[in-house]
Amino acid sequence: MRPQAVPTLDYASPARRAHRGWALLQRHPLLAAALVALVVAHAVAVILFAFSGFDFWFFVWSAIFPAFTFWTVPLAAGTAILARFVPARRGTRSFAVALLCGIVCGFGWTLFVANSLGMFFGGFVFPPLYCWIAASVAGFAVPAAVGIPEAA
Repeated sequence: MRPQAVPTLDYASPARRAHRGWALLQRHPLLAAALVALVVAHAVAVILFAFSGFDFWFFVWSAIFPAFTFWTVPLAAGTAILARFVPARRGTRSFAVALLCGIVCGFGWTLFVANSLGMFFGGFVFPPLYCWIAASVAGFAVPAAVGIPEAA
């Protein structure tokens, strides 16, 4: 009796291409990169805020969330636009480049927002640096995962 081969789902398999979410990533990878960056930034913010130890979380979060979203949307859009110019081929090197670009972009955005807000930057009761670095890395990693060609 011969052992049967186990079917695997590779990136080009018909089952994976038929999935609607995968089709969205392949057709609009920059939109997907921006959405992923927004979701990741807010997920990290919720986690950091949950561990910050505030008892009056609803009041503080309802005051900080709109400001955090206001400053995260341009980061997500900028990350998606900049990700178009980073070579995005599937592989370890693309993810390493995405990680490096994401760290630089997130750190630079945090410095820009801190300089723009001045002392009011302390109003964020959680460290937005981690949120924006994670968002930038995720935004740069989506095109690397999908494998879109870079801009000419």
